Amino acid sequence: MDWTLEFYRKQHQWTNAYRGRPGEHEQEKIERIRARAGDPPLDVLELGSGGGQFAVACARSGYRVVAVELVPELAADIEKLGEDIAPGFLEVINEDFYKVELEKNFDIICYWDGFGIGEDKDQQKILKRMGSWLKPGGTVLLDIYAPWHWAREAGKEREFGDLIRRTDFDYRECRFLDSFWPRGKKKEAITQSLRCYTVTDLKLLLAGTGLKLTGIDTVEGFDRETGEFSTGVDFKDAMMYGVTLKSTELTVRF
Repeated sequence: MDWTLEFYRKQHQWTNAYRGRPGEHEQEKIERIRARAGDPPLDVLELGSGGGQFAVACARSGYRVVAVELVPELAADIEKLGEDIAPGFLEVINEDFYKVELEKNFDIICYWDGFGIGEDKDQQKILKRMGSWLKPGGTVLLDIYAPWHWAREAGKEREFGDLIRRTDFDYRECRFLDSFWPRGKKKEAITQSLRCYTVTDLKLLLAGTGLKLTGIDTVEGFDRETGEFSTGVDFKDAMMYGVTLKSTELTVRF
């Protein structure tokens, strides 16, 4: 997983993907929290917070939020955005969530649009960590990349501002490969590699983690022709799907 800091730092520098104020997409996630876990005030942990739009919107809604973000520049952006919009309800931790030590437990843990870094054992490790950070009866909300979509997207390139973006698929390892480079400078390409899971694969992955799958909440698709994202699409058209996980045992720290 040595690629993660360089990839997300350069993606932040090269694109506007992590910039901006909270919008409708963040509100949809908050409604998902309300439906699956309850109204504020509750304690929320977000892993991999990016530019902080969700964390800030969630804190503004009255939840007590801890945001863990690996990239120092992004963590600083989250703090600034939080000061402007939701002072006093948001704590930002600039740390690797595979290593961070947290002193409290949470009602809700969110990991949006990023699960799949590393091997299956790494996913199981972070799932076990999530279970150890939950309060009894707590909820994990997780986005999963759908392998059938990314297999269809293999080999496709499109312009992304001043960048070129190429998507590929590792059929042997069932991984989505996502590369960016400045136009005319392919040798500078950065790539993220994310493991994709069917629902059955996810259930197998959860064995021994102390968490169980209790529902599929959202199904999100992408229309390449229009460049627009949409929710509520048929499962066969999903680029990723959102799930709810619940603890199967008492919270135990390790």
